[in-house]
Amino acid sequence: MKKNTNNWTEQILDGEDVRDVLEAQKIVPGIGQHTKYTGPIVYGRTKGTVKDASFTIPDDKSELIWRDGIWLEGTLKEADWRDGTWKKGTFTQGSWHDGTWENGTFEGDYWVNGTWKNGVFADGQWKDGVWENGIFKNGQWLSGTWKDGVHKGGVWSGGIFKGGSWKGGSWEGGTWKDKENLPPNER
Repeated sequence: MKKNTNNWTEQILDGEDVRDVLEAQKIVPGIGQHTKYTGPIVYGRTKGTVKDASFTIPDDKSELIWRDGIWLEGTLKEADWRDGTWKKGTFTQGSWHDGTWENGTFEGDYWVNGTWKNGVFADGQWKDGVWENGIFKNGQWLSGTWKDGVHKGGVWSGGIFKGGSWKGGSWEGGTWKDKENLPPNER
């Protein structure tokens, strides 16, 4: 059985349901034309630019993977983010593997690597990457470099804290390099 892919390039969707658009524009290998396709929406590769739209995992539970695009705004749910730039919006119930996060709300399962510039990270697990600014709420920080921002609750168990505000949470280990404030376990 052939694996179907949707190579979605250079497209801005404004206020549309992305699932319907992807199904309508599915390229079935061997046919070479856009065809309505009711199988998995995305397998393996996706490229694109999205504005004010939503992705969700299809009912058949096939994996939705995002690569190399720019997400302008909207909601991305139950997806596997592999690379690209997130401008703003809400990312929920998914995994982040690499790329640049500029602003928005992350309510995903886990963050593996990448650069976080600003926004709210809530209830997820941070495995590695660079945190430049934003609010970290009730998550678990395992490793990575924290440059600035607000830590509100959760568990810090590894990585480097360089500065910012510590507003609560449990400090279990890591390297504290904030010269302005004492580490949480010494207050």
